[in-house]
Amino acid sequence: MLKPSLGNKNTGLIKVLLADDHSIVREGLRALLESEKDIEVIGEAETGRDVLILAVKLKPDIILMDIAMPLLNGMEATRQLKTLAPNSKVLVLSAHSDAAYVEKMLGLGIRGYLIKQNSFKILATAIREVNMGNMYFSPTIATHFQNQDWRTGAGRRCRPCVAYRARLAGSGHLDGRCQPGVGREHRAPLPASAD
Repeated sequence: MLKPSLGNKNTGLIKVLLADDHSIVREGLRALLESEKDIEVIGEAETGRDVLILAVKLKPDIILMDIAMPLLNGMEATRQLKTLAPNSKVLVLSAHSDAAYVEKMLGLGIRGYLIKQNSFKILATAIREVNMGNMYFSPTIATHFQNQDWRTGAGRRCRPCVAYRARLAGSGHLDGRCQPGVGREHRAPLPASAD
């Protein structure tokens, strides 16, 4: 189901496209996000194909993407969005927290990955961080990958930049945020001094 919003397109707000095959999830997300002064939901997509159509038409800043959707899953939709809507940033919101899903989606160029068990506060923060050019991960995902090497779509070994930042700071605190350029969007290895 394609559901574009009819709001003002030049509001200065963070424009978000919701992509989830469950109506109740989209409706709940819309209600919560509309309470935020700096976020505007500009459309809803029920299938991966709908995501592609709406992303080209509406040009969202952020696409809040589920992985499990009919007609085209979130992974394939994300792969195609790199060409069709290269300026839109994909932030995954999924029930899948397996390392394999996170790894595959990172290889496709996503800017963040949240699990649906997270609070709305984390979601709103993630949307803002990703919109500013940062990366954002659910704390449980960031913690899981903190000390693990893994492969990206580029085929090089690296660690998520959240772990990079935490180790460099020496704080031991992992808040899920990443600064632009740190870890080169998960495509470059960490410097030897950070290990």
